[in-house]
Amino acid sequence: MADSLMGALFVSADRSAGGWPAVALVAAASMLMYAGGVALGDVFDVADDARRRPSRPIPSRRVSLPMARLVAAELLLLGSTAAWFAAFFAGTLWPGITALALIATIVAYTAWLKRTFLGPAAMGMCRALNVLLGVSAAPQFAPTAVWLVAAAVGTYTAGITLFARTEESISRRRTLLLATGIMLAGPGLLACLPLTDAPLIPTLVAEPMRWIVLMLILALMISWRCVRAVGDPRPMLVQVTVAYAIMTLVVLDAAAAFAVRDVQAAVVILALLMPTILLAQRFKAT
Repeated sequence: MADSLMGALFVSADRSAGGWPAVALVAAASMLMYAGGVALGDVFDVADDARRRPSRPIPSRRVSLPMARLVAAELLLLGSTAAWFAAFFAGTLWPGITALALIATIVAYTAWLKRTFLGPAAMGMCRALNVLLGVSAAPQFAPTAVWLVAAAVGTYTAGITLFARTEESISRRRTLLLATGIMLAGPGLLACLPLTDAPLIPTLVAEPMRWIVLMLILALMISWRCVRAVGDPRPMLVQVTVAYAIMTLVVLDAAAAFAVRDVQAAVVILALLMPTILLAQRFKAT
């Protein structure tokens, strides 16, 4: 939800009351389609899970394969429906169209691209489209800077995906270093916001160096955990690093919202960290 909420908050400094239903619906659509993608991933990974992870729901027979397919399809359908309702409230077809593009990318990733060299890029595209789903709920013109923000989130996610590719075995240090560099390109791209048409808050317009320092701090936080895993690429440490990197996505989204909407918007998105942390104690993040 953090991606689509950030996208919706980023495009407008003043949203009418009629726009909030559209924002809530695209946030719900994000959550439903993400969950549908997770279920669909289990469906397409069933043979590999039966061999390497027999305790997973489908191989352990806690969930049947037909039921998993049905759950995945229903979640994706519900997510698309929510997006089309958002289109009705926003007065534009773009939420529904963006949701269809996101579903197509989710299916392509889980069914074919996940196991190829295009996998990280496809997952990054899913996250970028999720940001644009939030942007699409805005009935007014959006600044071209949203493309930079979506690219930043997508690039960072591609780096996480590459970092996590061999998390169940000893990872190659060269791959982890490359993935770290790709992740750092996320805050690197966001650092360029003052050079775009983004409607930055007055503080950042007057002192853009503050924004660059904030992005540098984020980059250092990301680097610190990644470098530890590069030094000791055992599965446990790599998996912990990936989990923290996923949670840092929420912080990245909050920073982007802060740039144009001030602290209140950042706090709204950062609040999503609480359920994220609580759920991570019960469910594996990767």
